[in-house]
Amino acid sequence: SLAPVSVPGSVRSVGYAAFSLCSSLPSVHLPASVTNISAYAFHKCNALRTVRIDASSPSIHSTAFNGVELKVLHTNMEQVADSEYIRSYFISSRVTLENVTFGDSVKGVGVSAFLQCSSLRHVNISANVESIGDNAFEQCTSLASVSVPGSVRSVGKGAFVQCSSLVDVSLGYGVESIGDNAFQDCTSLASVSVPGSVRSISEGTFQRCASLVSVQVPESVESIGDYAFEQCTSLASASVPGSVRSV
Repeated sequence: SLAPVSVPGSVRSVGYAAFSLCSSLPSVHLPASVTNISAYAFHKCNALRTVRIDASSPSIHSTAFNGVELKVLHTNMEQVADSEYIRSYFISSRVTLENVTFGDSVKGVGVSAFLQCSSLRHVNISANVESIGDNAFEQCTSLASVSVPGSVRSVGKGAFVQCSSLVDVSLGYGVESIGDNAFQDCTSLASVSVPGSVRSISEGTFQRCASLVSVQVPESVESIGDYAFEQCTSLASASVPGSVRSV
């Protein structure tokens, strides 16, 4: 029975199938010194649920975590900003991952990075993240709340589309752009406060958010796009400031 593994700082590389089939291994901490994780390094470690990766730009083979169904991921990888992050490195964890924490080296969340991570409940977006890509968290149907820090300048198209359990969204002052359909079909979303840094509310941003009751639109907003609040059937209060030129 293998106890949790914390790899020492002297290690630079985890070799081919190094921990393959260690079926009782529950967690692994890979320090910043580890810059290479080889093919099948943790292949079918069936009990492995928690992984921490401290290196900012490690080389990880696509099969390194083959067959591993993670629940908790602490990642400092700059590659989070690349397209389809989970599918590229942790494909077996796509439907089991529940908790993600970003380290300070993560500057962006890439296109479809966590697409269809249906068990994802909590995401800790660090204050160094500057962008959230298109469809980054699409169909994360268990995600109940999200806090977007003010360091984020843009939230991409469809970033949280069909996050049907999403109730609470906090957008920090600093967010300037919210892409088309960003929160479309977030059917549990009850209220949202748009920060004063946002210039426009794009097409379909809150379309079919059937539980949305109130919206505060700040003076910074100059336009509200087509279908922005279409079929928000519970919307009882919306404050539109004089700064808005186009609806």
